[in-house]
Amino acid sequence: MESKEVRLEELFPLSLRPVIGFRVEVLKESIKKNGYDPACPLVVQKNGSGYLVVNGCHRLQAARELGLDRLPVVEFPPEEDPVKLALRTQENDENVQPWDFLDRAFLVKRLYEELGTQERVAERLGWERSNVSRYLAIASLPGEVVTVIRSSVTVQGNSTVTEDCDRGHRKNLDDLWSVRWFRHICSLPADELKLAVVKKIAEAPEKWKEKDVASECARLKKRHELSTRIKEVLEGQESCEKELVELLDAVKKGVYDDRPEKALERADAVLKARQRTDLELMQEFGYEPEVFTVWRFNGRDERFGQKHPGNIPAGIVFNVLYYWSEQGDLVIDPMAGGGVVIDVCRAMKRRCVAWDVHPVREDVVKHDATRPWPVEPGSAALVFIDPPYWKQKRGEYRGENNLADMDLEGFYRSMRVVFEHAKRSLRPGGHLAVIVGPTQEAGRVHDHALVFARLLEDVGFEYVNRVIVPYTTQQVTGFDVAQARKSRFLLKLHRDLLVYRKAGD
Repeated sequence: MESKEVRLEELFPLSLRPVIGFRVEVLKESIKKNGYDPACPLVVQKNGSGYLVVNGCHRLQAARELGLDRLPVVEFPPEEDPVKLALRTQENDENVQPWDFLDRAFLVKRLYEELGTQERVAERLGWERSNVSRYLAIASLPGEVVTVIRSSVTVQGNSTVTEDCDRGHRKNLDDLWSVRWFRHICSLPADELKLAVVKKIAEAPEKWKEKDVASECARLKKRHELSTRIKEVLEGQESCEKELVELLDAVKKGVYDDRPEKALERADAVLKARQRTDLELMQEFGYEPEVFTVWRFNGRDERFGQKHPGNIPAGIVFNVLYYWSEQGDLVIDPMAGGGVVIDVCRAMKRRCVAWDVHPVREDVVKHDATRPWPVEPGSAALVFIDPPYWKQKRGEYRGENNLADMDLEGFYRSMRVVFEHAKRSLRPGGHLAVIVGPTQEAGRVHDHALVFARLLEDVGFEYVNRVIVPYTTQQVTGFDVAQARKSRFLLKLHRDLLVYRKAGD
C-alpha cells in the first residue's frame, strides 16, 4: 500500500502496547542523526477527522518530542479489526524493537478487561484459549519483575542510547526469553520468588533452557514451603527471633535443600528450648491448674476483658485452655462479650478468633453465632462458649437475635444450631467447652446443662467431663433464702462446665 504524509495533530495513538521510554529515546537519537526513515510509515485507520495509530505509537511519541510536523502513514480500512491489524503489521513496527511477548501479554490483558472472558479474547485473536491464559499470567507479573525482563535487553549490550543506535537494532525479548518459561515462573507462590528467578535469568538469558527454569522454580518453591513451615513454628515466639532469621537465611542459601527435615527439627528444638510451659504462663498471672472437678473462681479479674454483663472469671478460661488445648492452637469464642477469652488466649499463647452480636472491642467481629461461622471448617482445637443463661440477664445484652431475650424453646433451638456450627469448625478430636447455670423461677428449676448435654450428644459430640463452678452465697438475697425454706425448694449456687469432644483421632 502507498504511504502519504499526515500532520501530527491529526494522529491519535491507539496504544495497544505500552510506550516504553527507552524505545522512544532510541528513536529520537536515530531521527536526530539520520532523519525520519520514510520506509517506516505509521499504520493508521481513519477515525472521524483524524487517524488512529494502530502501529507506530513509539515513533509518534518520538516525533512529537522532537517537534516534527508530519509523518508518513499507511492507511488501512476502518472496518478492519485494529487488534489483528496491529499483530499482522508488526514486522513493519519500530526499528527499535518489534512487538515482544510482554507487549502481547498486555494486549491480551487489555482485551480480557474489555471482553470479559478468555474464550472471547481467543476468538478475537484467533488463538487457542490456553495461549490466552498463558499470556494473562505473564501480564499479572509484578511491575518490578516486568522491569527486570525489559531491562535484560539493555543489560545484554550494556550500551547507551547513542551506542545502541550506532550498532543498529537490539535483540528482541523473544530472542532471549521463551514464553514457555513463564508457566514455571508464574506458578511460584510469592512475588519475591518470581523476582528472584527473573533476576537470575536476566543476567544471561541466552544460557537458560526450559528445564533449567523449571528446576530453579521447583527449588525456590521448596525453599518457600520450608520457610513457611519454619515460620509457623517460630514466628511470634518470644526469644526465637534471632534463630528464626538465621534458619530462614540458611534455607534461602540452600543449606537445607537436600535435608529439609533437619531445618524443621532445628526449629522444633529452638522452640522447646525457648518456650515457657503452660504452668509457667499460668503462674505468671497467679493461677494454678485445678485438679478436682469443682473450680472455685469468683469475681472478675480486671486484667482480662472489659467490664461486661456476665463476665466469666479468667481462672475458668485458664484451666480450660490448660486441659484441652496446646500453645499455638486456634480457639473460637462465638459469644465473646467483654473479651476475657481473647485476653487469656493471648497470655497462654493460643490463637483466638471471636465474635459477638454486639461487639464492644475492635478484636471482636460482629457476627451472630447462630449463623454459619466465619472460620475454616476443621481448623479449631477448642470452642469455648459462655452463652446467656437464658433469662437471668434479660435486657442487659444488646444486639439482634439475642439469646437472653428468647423464649425457652427458642433458646434451646438456637443453642443446638450453635453446637452444630462448633462441630463443623473443630478439627477431629477437638473439644467444646460450654458453661451455663440453671434458671430458677417460682420454685421451678430449668437445668440448662442437662438439656445442653442432650443437644451435644444429638449433634454428635462425645462426653469428656463435667465441672462444677460454684457461685458465692452473695449471689442470693436473704429474701431468696427465706422463700426457699418456706416453699421447700433448693437454691442453685453453681454453674456447670460441660466438656465434649468431636469424634476423630
